Amino acid sequence: MRGDGIVEIQLDFSLPYYKRNSKALMSLNVFRNCHHRVAHKFKVDYEKIIQTELNKSDAIGLGSISLEYHIYFKPTLSGKARHVDLMNVGSVIDKVTSDEIVKYGLIKDDDVGYITDVRFFAHPYSEREYCEIRIKYEDK
Repeated sequence: MRGDGIVEIQLDFSLPYYKRNSKALMSLNVFRNCHHRVAHKFKVDYEKIIQTELNKSDAIGLGSISLEYHIYFKPTLSGKARHVDLMNVGSVIDKVTSDEIVKYGLIKDDDVGYITDVRFFAHPYSEREYCEIRIKYEDK
């Protein structure tokens, strides 16, 4: 707890890639256009990662939450920020995460009655590529 009655659960995991050993991040464009078997496998694999992280928390049955996605990218070899459409990558992460949070029992549904705020932050000069999700809720 932070002292203001807000509790924060933090999940950390690698960014989703389209294929193993690929530098192509899974994005909304790729997800929408890939074969349904590829999309399904991606979703199942990513759900397992999120489940593993959620199991580290003891929170369950919350009224409403807010989500913060901090997405960390490595710069290019020349040291410049990569050209990444934040919401193209973030929307796929959010979709799978929100669905998994509901399956886990953290909240009843992933509509605006239960997820009241969603924010995305880009960190383009990181040592490694990963996503940090902060799930915040009010301690009653």
